[in-house]
Amino acid sequence: MGHRTSLIAAAALALLPATAEPTLRVLLLAPDTTPERRQAIARLRDALERTGRFTILLTEDPAASSAAGYDAILVDCFTRLPDAGAWKAVVTMRAARCAGAPSGETRELNVAWSQTEHPVAAGLAQHFRTADAPGPIAAGESLASAGRQPVVRLRKQGNAAWLETSLGENVAALDEPSFLDIVGRGLEFTATGKVTLKPQTRRHGRLPGAVRALVVTGGHPYDASFYTLLEGNPRIYAQIDPHPRPYRAGDLRKNWDVLVLYDSMQTIDEQERKNLVDFVEAGKGIVFLHHALVDYCNWQWWYEEVMGGRWYQTGDNPPKWKTRWKHDVEQIVRPVAKHPVTEGVGIMHLWDETYQGMWMSPRNQVLMRSDHPTSDGPVVWISPYTKSRVVAIQLGHDRSAHEHPAYRRLVNNAIVWAASGR
Repeated sequence: MGHRTSLIAAAALALLPATAEPTLRVLLLAPDTTPERRQAIARLRDALERTGRFTILLTEDPAASSAAGYDAILVDCFTRLPDAGAWKAVVTMRAARCAGAPSGETRELNVAWSQTEHPVAAGLAQHFRTADAPGPIAAGESLASAGRQPVVRLRKQGNAAWLETSLGENVAALDEPSFLDIVGRGLEFTATGKVTLKPQTRRHGRLPGAVRALVVTGGHPYDASFYTLLEGNPRIYAQIDPHPRPYRAGDLRKNWDVLVLYDSMQTIDEQERKNLVDFVEAGKGIVFLHHALVDYCNWQWWYEEVMGGRWYQTGDNPPKWKTRWKHDVEQIVRPVAKHPVTEGVGIMHLWDETYQGMWMSPRNQVLMRSDHPTSDGPVVWISPYTKSRVVAIQLGHDRSAHEHPAYRRLVNNAIVWAASGR
């Protein structure tokens, strides 16, 4: 997951302008899209904005697409460009769809830049591979072709400079560095007549400065939606490793800035415990998510100092849980303290599992509370541990939480803050 998370971030970093240039204001028109394509368009917008060269407004409403206040328009699909005569710079994706022509099947394409000295192509690898379904493209100056089929063309229409590509019909293509090159450099060239963005020809790598998060799972089932929580955040490089493998891998301090715990375990041997203690006492971050609050409930240092909370067991053999839980509870969760972890989160209305009857340290700094009577109240807190930054988030049982925008913001904020203090 960490590899997927870092791909677009790495591409965006490599597109950074060589010199500081004024930000270009771009309208991104993407009407009538599927949910999958809508997500890909949003990732493309974010990647372009991270170059620092563009400020982009994404809209699905062609009627709201006035040229006033914009330097360029980026179009995913249209039948007629709104306010057509007023635009000075236009870039279109999947031009076949935009022209109303049917697209073919996705196939392997070997694309070659035919004008390697043109500002849009200058510095790029002369060839790149992709898988897409390009259709016919409007007449114009061909910049790149797949065999005999032009896939990037430049033309003038009235006073406007148009760059059109028939690539992008395949949703996966929108995440590729070569597509980001075409769109980003095309927008800059049509709007300004020059290109300052650096080329991106390699897909791999992580964003320098991203916090390194090791996500520990195991001991409890969870929805597959959990894996999406950290996708698309360039500030976080994450990998998932199930318990107990992370604690058997030796010194965690060298490779990770923060442990994100989504496991539910009671057993940990002495060497594994030492590796975990060394990590925490070195000032590294910890984020507890949902059922990880059950971890090691008889390890006093862990629950009392590090976690700031404990699930209670009975004295039976085997023990039973005294702390109670309830699924699918409709609740309102409110911030009760200002903190980087809750920045931009606001009030949350969601259905999630509640816990009741936990011990909670009176020294915790409570950040958010639930209003439901089956909850103990505090659902997000900073633990009393002073050697590192520790965040506990009781929320997060299933898809309804994992896909909630505010919950996603909360978890990402917590990971970055626990790792870096930012």
